[in-house]
Formats: sequence, structure tokens, C-alpha cells
Amino acid sequence: SYKINGTLMNKSTGEAAVDGDGKPITASGVFTAGSATGTATVTFTFNTNGMAGGAYVAFEEVYETTGGKETLWGTHMDLNDEAQTVYVPSISTNLIDEDSQTNYTYIRDNVKAHDLVTYEGLIAGKTYKLTGTLVEKSTGKTFVDANGKTATITQTFTPDSDSGSVDMVFDINPSNLKTSALVAFETLSCNGEQVTIENDLDNEQQTLHFPILGTTAKGKVVMRR
Repeated sequence: SYKINGTLMNKSTGEAAVDGDGKPITASGVFTAGSATGTATVTFTFNTNGMAGGAYVAFEEVYETTGGKETLWGTHMDLNDEAQTVYVPSISTNLIDEDSQTNYTYIRDNVKAHDLVTYEGLIAGKTYKLTGTLVEKSTGKTFVDANGKTATITQTFTPDSDSGSVDMVFDINPSNLKTSALVAFETLSCNGEQVTIENDLDNEQQTLHFPILGTTAKGKVVMRR
């Protein structure tokens, strides 16, 4: 019989990758060859937190096991082998007002907000779907504008390369806004399965501010007789 030991390597550093728990990413499997050629599967299971946007390559060693002794039979260790490479996608966003070209605007009947979603680690030629939602920073609830329209939009795209960007445009009437900021949440999916999400209420790059102005009157009352 034979044994396969696999290790995921960080392509950018050439060193063994560690997962979101700080552990090396390894896997192993045992198989019996039915003929001189064939295939065997080794499954890596790991926590991808903190790995977004990276490329990871599987290095493998095959040992022949006889009588309790393991003898190295072959290796596959090529950082540039695309067939051995897995990508962990990531997205980041930058939300601005179309008029001011900043993340500050003011309450009026019509606001167009552009959320530039930058992605890394996608597969060129596959079709992806972005779903964007504006949420109230103070409540975390999805914003419904003065026209009764929920601030959620979608866009499908097919990237030509593993990295790029998509412009998501929100067209809203925020005249009923009761909070001073809206935050864009973005979800990336493929074939109905969630790939990655960006939903940090405290991310300033995802935040569009609507400053609320208030005045206080001060005066002096003079009594005349």
C-alpha cells in the first residue's frame, strides 16, 4: 500500500501555510494501487480566517509502506503548478457619493452611491454574483428609503483574471434617513454558494456619512414697562 502526505504552501512566501487557528495545513491518505497508473484523493480541511486573497499550493510526498516501513517513493513540489494551487477569494469595498466623490454627502431626494468592490483570488471565466446592501450604522438594519425601496442591489460578472473590481451603484432617496451613516455590505457568491462576504459596520471605507446639522438659539429677553 501507499501513503500520501500533503502540505499546503503559501505561494507568495514559499513557506508552509498556517490556517486561521495558526496551525499548519496538512492532510494524509492511504491507498492500494490497483494498477500502475491511477488517482488518489487527499482532502485538506482548514479554517480560512485570515487567509483571504492568498494563493496556496499543495506539496505532496508518496511513501510505499511494507512491513511497517515507509519508503519515500515520489514527490510533487512545484510552487508554479496551477493544477496544485487553490485560491482563497477576498473582497474589499470603497463607498462614495457620486456628486462629492467622497464618503460624505447630505440628505436629499436622490443620492447615487458607488461602492467599488475590489476582488482577489477569483477564477477567470467563472460567473460570480455580487449582492450589495446598505445598512443603517446605528441599527444594523437594511435601509428602506423614502420611496419604500429596500437598498439592495445585485450584479453578475465574469472576471478575465483573478483580480479586478466591480462598481456597484446604489440609487436611493434618503430623505427619510434617521441615522447619520449608511454602511455597504457586500456578498460574493458563485453557483448559489457564498464565496466571501464583507460586512463590517465599523469599516470606514464602506461607510457613507450624512452629517446632521442642528442649531441652538440663544438670546436675551428684555422686559419693558
